[in-house]
Formats: sequence, structure tokens, C-alpha cells
Amino acid sequence: MGIGFGRSALSPCCTWRCAGDAADFAGGGGNTPVIPGSRWLLALGLLAACGGGGEEPRSGAEGPRGESPRGEGPRGGEEEAAPGLISMSLVDPQPWSDMLGSGTRYRIQVRTTAGVDTVAGITTPGPPVVAEDVLHGFAIESDGRISSGFIYDARTRRLLRVDLPPDFTGFTAYALRPDGGMLAYVGRAEDGVRLAGIVRRWPGGELVYRGGPAEGYPSDDVNSEVEWLTRDSVDIRLRLNDVETEGGSWLRARGVPGWVMTADTVRGEGD
Repeated sequence: MGIGFGRSALSPCCTWRCAGDAADFAGGGGNTPVIPGSRWLLALGLLAACGGGGEEPRSGAEGPRGESPRGEGPRGGEEEAAPGLISMSLVDPQPWSDMLGSGTRYRIQVRTTAGVDTVAGITTPGPPVVAEDVLHGFAIESDGRISSGFIYDARTRRLLRVDLPPDFTGFTAYALRPDGGMLAYVGRAEDGVRLAGIVRRWPGGELVYRGGPAEGYPSDDVNSEVEWLTRDSVDIRLRLNDVETEGGSWLRARGVPGWVMTADTVRGEGD
């Protein structure tokens, strides 16, 4: 994504010369300067030397007959266009394991028009959400615990750590909305013991939806699932502590957070 810069109407040097020469040529009476007829030729020559006196379109404006201004490289005092994200990849895989399970964490490498950079101090369990050259994701520790969120701007290389909500367990099922605007997860219910499907705005943390509490499966964080079906619709499946049901059962909440959410119990694989 680039920004084109149009030429300025006059250079500072040329502007100064025109101002001085115009004063020398001003004459006549009244409030309107008059250029004597005998000096028309010289006056026109000065105007031509100063760019014709016409103003070229500024950046973002249209030229004559709807033509776009010519994009030239930045000049002194003008800012370089911000680098755009070309690609993002997960590198340097590091396995982790604990009592609940095992997995892999990665470092994040980004390639922009300015070069290649690795996000410092972050290992992540999977690909972050990318929205307009900005990465939204989660940091994972060596024991598999999600310790914080993060936002990384590939254009400025600025990294922001995001504190997770207090009801986010750290070993939970979660998913960011495709545009990075909301976070859905299985977290602690208001009683601090049972579990619930929860949706909050990202990264501010404002509560959008909290489902009814349920007794979660002992290894609930592994068996629960969260998925954004579209930009606005989410599906949260909380694995219930129902060992007597073959294949297990889930408390399922789906719909548009902040608008309509329906909840029911499903059995088998939760489909």
C-alpha cells in the first residue's frame, strides 16, 4: 500500500523570485497592480520560469479533466510511505507439554515492503488474526498457558501487550473474530467455579455476552471449542461433565453476540 506525492506548485526559491519581480513590475493607480505594456514580454518570461504560475494538484487531488496527479518519490521534509505487510509466517517451532496435554509454540516472522522482522518476546500457539497490516494474537508460555494477548503493527513495528480478562483461564478454548474486534472463549462463570461461554470486545475487554453457567468436563479446556462462523456469528461449545453420555455432550451457544444468541445441549461430537 503506497502513497503518491504530487509536485508542489512552486519551489521556495521560485516563490521568492516571483514575489520580488512582481513588486518591481507593479504600477498604475487604484488597488489593482498593473503591468505596463512595454514589460509584458519580460513578465511572461518570469511566469514561465516560475512554473507558469499555475498550481498543480496536491496529493489526493485530481488533475485537469479528472487525471490523477503524478506520484513522485518523497522530497525533503515529506514522510516516507508506511511499509505494508506482504506476508506472515510461524517459525522456530518449540514443543511444550504438561499434565493436560502437549503442543507447539512458534515465533512470528513478518515480511513488509521495508524488510523482514521477527516479533520480539512473543511465542504463539498458532497464526494470529491479520487485519489491515496489524496482527492480533496470544502469547503462550512453556507450560502451554496463554499468558497475554498482543497487537503488533507491521507498519510501525510497535508491539502492544493486552491483559486478558480475569475470567479467562489461561488453558481455554478461544477465538478472535476475523477482524480482531471481539474475543470469544470458554471461561469462568460468575461464581468462579463453573464455566460459561463468554464474548468480549477486543482489546478493550467490554462484556458483550455471557452464557449460563455449567459444570465443565474435568479437562474442559481441551474438549471445548470456539469458532467464528462469519464476521458476526460465533459458535461456542462448552464440554459438559456428563461421563454417562456416550460420546459426551456440550452446552452450545451460537448467534450474533450482543444481538441474538441461542443455547441448547448437543450430544455426540457437538455438530
